[in-house]
Amino acid sequence: MKLFSIGNRGVIPASLFLLLSLFFSTAPAWASWDFQRTIDHSTAVIKEFKRDPKNGIPQSVFNNAKGIAVLRVSEAGFIFSGESGHGLVVARKGNSWTAPSAISASGMGFGLQAGGETTHYVIIMNTKKAVNTFAKGGKFKLKGEMEGIAGPTTESEHKPKSHIYVYKRSKGFFGGLALSGLDIAESKDTNKRYYHKDLSASEILSGKVPVPQGAKKLIEALNAPYSHKKG
Repeated sequence: MKLFSIGNRGVIPASLFLLLSLFFSTAPAWASWDFQRTIDHSTAVIKEFKRDPKNGIPQSVFNNAKGIAVLRVSEAGFIFSGESGHGLVVARKGNSWTAPSAISASGMGFGLQAGGETTHYVIIMNTKKAVNTFAKGGKFKLKGEMEGIAGPTTESEHKPKSHIYVYKRSKGFFGGLALSGLDIAESKDTNKRYYHKDLSASEILSGKVPVPQGAKKLIEALNAPYSHKKG
């Protein structure tokens, strides 16, 4: 049986490699999941970024955001790292935010990342065009003008203008990170299950859908003032 070598990490059978590749390329990104849990996770992530803004999201960037998405991505791999995850997106509505719309993420990049790791990405939408890209539904890729670049981590740091800034939180890392090539998709089934009726991402992000009780803590976290913790 043909084996693939991964250096000091050993070898794996070609058949296993093909099976894993098939799994990551065909995983049903549209399947519904527990959206309330996603909302709760996202609320905690937003609170953490605001609690300690050093090397995180500057207050001015957050205050000027037209929309925000939070993704919880699982990075797995033997000889490659495949990414798949769930998240939500909200749009600014006046002085507050819309109800959340469910999104899924998928992508695959080759590398030698061993094991799996859970990473949270916060995507700051700096323009209405970026929000409209998320609101149109369907599936799109973070590339070209919608490629996510690493956002500034201090008020004085200069970054080129971009539709999207990306911030990452994972073990040992907290700050801005470029993110390109990730597929983002509207999760219609999850939205239907959560809202108990068919709602498009466009309808939810328009602000016409009332914020559910289970998402009010998320909105409170988004509206909460920044901590000015020194360190």
